[in-house]
Amino acid sequence: MKNQKNLTLYDLLRSRNIFITLWVILSFATFAHATNLCTHSGQSISLGVSDYTYEEREVMSLKAQKNSITYSKNHSFNEDISCGLKGWFVGGQLHLANGKTDYDSPISGTLNQTPNWYIESKILIGKDFVLDNHVISPHIGLGIRYLHNDLRTNDFRQGYRRDNFISYIPIGLTHKTGILNRFILSTTFEYSHLLKGTQKSSLSDQNSSAKNVSLSQSKGHGFRIEAMLRKDNWAFGPSVNYWKVNRSNTISESEIYEPKNSTKEIGLKLTKFF
Repeated sequence: MKNQKNLTLYDLLRSRNIFITLWVILSFATFAHATNLCTHSGQSISLGVSDYTYEEREVMSLKAQKNSITYSKNHSFNEDISCGLKGWFVGGQLHLANGKTDYDSPISGTLNQTPNWYIESKILIGKDFVLDNHVISPHIGLGIRYLHNDLRTNDFRQGYRRDNFISYIPIGLTHKTGILNRFILSTTFEYSHLLKGTQKSSLSDQNSSAKNVSLSQSKGHGFRIEAMLRKDNWAFGPSVNYWKVNRSNTISESEIYEPKNSTKEIGLKLTKFF
């Protein structure tokens, strides 16, 4: 039995003060004009790695190392270098994350390397406000996410597939400031309000006589925190995504329901702007 603990990305980033510390340290070195900080029309592609944990307390958990790719596009309605009097912009984002998850449950045991991926899309509208050498950009939008997890064993005799769909409203704020007239520090805080969640379980995968079920989850919320350091057309930094969703409705005849659950994803990403 090995006692050595593997150092994961989560261990490196789990301190809740990492974003505050980064912001404070770099703020002492800030010096830039707002001319480079406004939201401009353009596109970007990001590559990321993250530690992913999904948990239904006292029921089961899923853990994975995920790789992701994100495509983003912004359109500014006013390309004035000082953000102009309008400062309005719209943006869209498409995010795909994939990674094999390890399943663990005190009820049904363990299962390693189960397929797990999700695709997420958001559209946003926001506005830039110039405050001396800073730009503050609040935004609001609409987001949807589809997640697939296959918990069947290799012989397909146990386990079943799970599909989850959620729609939500993201409300956030991005702060941008310059550092030494060479870098841009961009920090985003975002709250997400769940509109609707649907959990589909293909129970017939493990029992041909069982009915597949669809459960509704109507209450939940999420948070996203991101800090990116940009130089020219490249940016790099950490992010934290968190979701908490309440228990679903119950199918009365079978007493089946989806338990309250939480999802935590902590990662790093590299972005190229063009």
